[in-house]
Amino acid sequence: MFAEKQEQVSQQLLDSREQIPDEEYSDEEGDDLDLLNRHSLNSKSLHNSQVIHHNQKPDTKVQYETFDSSIDERRDEKVVYKLIQRCETEELKKHLEATAAKFELTAVYDRSGYSPLHYAAFKNIDEICTTLCDYILKRRPASQPANEQLKEEQIQLNQQALKDWINSPSKGEEGFTCLHFATFHGNMRLIKYLVSLGADIHAKNKQAINMLHVAAQGDQPASLNYFYESGIDINSRDKRNSTPLHWAAFAGAELSLSYILAWEADIDSIDSKGLTALHLAVKSSEDIGSTKGIKLLLVKGANKTIKDKYGQKPIDLLDSFSQSDKSKKLAQELTTLLQDQSSYLGDCFMLKTQFKKTEKSYRNIIFYFLSMTINFSLLVIFVYPHLQKDQDWQLYSNSSLFVACMILWVVAWLKNPGYLEKDKDIQFMDLLETFEPNCLCPDCRLIRTPRSRHCNICNKCVERFDHHCPWINNCVGKQNYSAFYFFVIIQFLFLTSAMILGATYIVHQLNQVPDTSKKSLEEDPNQITNRIICIIVILFSFGLLCFVQTSNVLRGQTTSERFAKQKRIKNMSLSLTDTPRKKYSVLVLDQDPEVDCLTNCRQMICNNQVQNQKELLIATKQAYQNRTPGFV
Repeated sequence: MFAEKQEQVSQQLLDSREQIPDEEYSDEEGDDLDLLNRHSLNSKSLHNSQVIHHNQKPDTKVQYETFDSSIDERRDEKVVYKLIQRCETEELKKHLEATAAKFELTAVYDRSGYSPLHYAAFKNIDEICTTLCDYILKRRPASQPANEQLKEEQIQLNQQALKDWINSPSKGEEGFTCLHFATFHGNMRLIKYLVSLGADIHAKNKQAINMLHVAAQGDQPASLNYFYESGIDINSRDKRNSTPLHWAAFAGAELSLSYILAWEADIDSIDSKGLTALHLAVKSSEDIGSTKGIKLLLVKGANKTIKDKYGQKPIDLLDSFSQSDKSKKLAQELTTLLQDQSSYLGDCFMLKTQFKKTEKSYRNIIFYFLSMTINFSLLVIFVYPHLQKDQDWQLYSNSSLFVACMILWVVAWLKNPGYLEKDKDIQFMDLLETFEPNCLCPDCRLIRTPRSRHCNICNKCVERFDHHCPWINNCVGKQNYSAFYFFVIIQFLFLTSAMILGATYIVHQLNQVPDTSKKSLEEDPNQITNRIICIIVILFSFGLLCFVQTSNVLRGQTTSERFAKQKRIKNMSLSLTDTPRKKYSVLVLDQDPEVDCLTNCRQMICNNQVQNQKELLIATKQAYQNRTPGFV
């Protein structure tokens, strides 16, 4: 989904230029795209007016430059836009030097209200932006300054002029600065360059849309994190009370959602129409064709029962879906997600993934301990005394299994499952500029491994994550998997042994009862049948768990990997340079399980080493150098 989305975005944002004749710059309405419509939401707008676009009709109160080819005096200005559109940097430099006396570059606007710098940032051409800024910084007056003081004053004037130009809003109803456009594209090189020249990171457009709003719309975690760390409020609101979370949900920006939610944004905040982020995510899901954003919101605790100003809960919005087969299937899935999933058995046993906020609980730990203790105590009190001397081995084996089971249970419970630890020497912003954002964990602020997963119950990333087990109140991961696996096996053997001892006890008791009682049992055999069925059900449950985990060991896979709805990408079928943002991906380190079952067993049971962040960074870079020399 991530790769498809980025491919669509690249097609929209980077390849939207039309071929234009050499003699003039094409500036007809409709040439440029709506910046917010990254996911083909052309027919909808969050607030109908809060949309960044380049094809609105100009405000009649503003006098725009009209580049009519019949007006010769505007031709030089027109060529500037043509050269920007063609990315002809050297030609642009020559043209600006040759026409320096003919027009003031900072006063030029096209009829969409964009200055050359706006247009270059809009097109995401940082080299052109640098050229334009350098031209302003280095320009000299017609008469050369007489002394060093005048030269210094001229430099300061140029710097101030450039700062004003960078922070000038586009004309018309939008009012976006160059930094808004660079932020939307996630172009960190351009963002830092503009900020170094005085760009205002707190700038807002006429609808009070700030940098976090724009980064959220553009699904750009790097720029999101940059401005979040710069101090912009994650719950900041525009004129329609929309937060960055609202914009990310509306745009279907799943990466932005995951990052914003990691920063504890107000998940249930409402906009001017009473809509929460969950409302907007449901509205957009039909166009996007994905439920991942909705699941993210639910797992983080989004309230399903909040009503908007029209009295609609998120689930009520499904009525507006089309009747196509695809939409019907999506609506059915969303209906299940948005219904109340609370149940005692579900909460206690975690029989299936529940998309709601869940916290650690000692309830299951206490229940398990009491169950095992009572079970063993009953055996000691009622069964052990009736064992024959030749059955002592059963007593000792059963006792040993109980002790071993409880020891392994405690170890699996208390042992670190393989948490990935953050490195204080590595800045998360640096990682965002180096790695694909989906290879990083915004909650833990570190590099993920190919087989790690963030547990929303423990709120930590676990290496080779298997599942979160309620009976040990802990995740099962690389470092405690062996203890957990043997705990499951020993548990099954103990219960089997207990059942055998119980059967022995029952037979002994039957031999002691009067003939009348035996006759009643013969007349009502269901008593014995029911007990046998109960025994089989209990043993089958633990036997199935043993089978699943043993199968995992032989395959070299975890439960999470085997039963995931979408299988992980293996060994990257595409070239390593085809990552969406041309950055590193930890998937290059992913390895298929060995065909040899013994090798898989050894890796699953004995290999409990967890790489630290520096080792992951070095290993990833080395893998890229080995497979794609020269990759940057």
